[in-house]
Amino acid sequence: MDNNEKEIIPNSNIKEVSTETFMQEVIEASKEKPILVDFWAPWCSPCKQLGPILENAVSKTNGKLLLVKVNIDENQAIAGQLQIQSIPTVYAFYQGQPVDGFQGNLPESQINEFIDKIIKLSGPGKEIEEYLKILNESISKEQWDNVIEISSGILKSDLENVEANVGLLKSYLGLKQFDKAKELTKSFSEKLKNNKIIKDSIELIDVSEKSFKASSQLDLLKEKLNKNPNDLQVNLDLSTALFGSGEILESYELLLSSIKNDPNWNDQAARKQLLQFIQTDGINSEEAKQARRKLSSILFL
Repeated sequence: MDNNEKEIIPNSNIKEVSTETFMQEVIEASKEKPILVDFWAPWCSPCKQLGPILENAVSKTNGKLLLVKVNIDENQAIAGQLQIQSIPTVYAFYQGQPVDGFQGNLPESQINEFIDKIIKLSGPGKEIEEYLKILNESISKEQWDNVIEISSGILKSDLENVEANVGLLKSYLGLKQFDKAKELTKSFSEKLKNNKIIKDSIELIDVSEKSFKASSQLDLLKEKLNKNPNDLQVNLDLSTALFGSGEILESYELLLSSIKNDPNWNDQAARKQLLQFIQTDGINSEEAKQARRKLSSILFL
């Protein structure tokens, strides 16, 4: 490749810019989304190594950021203004300003981390934000089929989206598809698994499955409690069965009664179970709000 030869850039998210187009293609464009600027030259071997890695990484971002390439041999004014001392140099621009960058080659893993960090500057985007709003509304109404459809759509463009993954997981639990929920967690990256919201959601699988299985013993447990109303273990078991059968308010009331009778029984087992159920059902549900108020009044009398 000689000095007059242009790089072939097939991806629509990757383009070459010049001194004349830099203001429009970088400064102005970065007010909409982050822009990576790769300063390179045809004679630069490290540039030729870094270029394809950058282009490949950017092509996987589904248009969340753009990559522009500046040949410093042909655009020395821009290189001078930005004080480019060596190449390859990569700058990230957002809101019209350089916000981060690096010089030289980096391992592909570090480049991916750098790009992830830059993407987060602009948030999820207006379209994704609208979908997330609808998703949360569908979760609150327990419209699980709708939740699956919306979550799956979001994950096609953002596989690591926490809210969409939680939505998908909750929908499987709501539909009692526990095997699907467990399979989903196996596909989570280490980054997702270490996210607190994801961790809390994964813990709900065992609670939901246990309560669903217990629901088959509902009549038997009710009979046992009628015979011995002070048996706190049966009380706990029946609350689990009620929760699994969808009788949420009744489950909460039973646990609140147990807490009122003996809040410290079995290392506060009733209180812990109530909080688990509230987390599973959703802390913003009317039943959960009512239960939290009653719990506070019992504990802080």
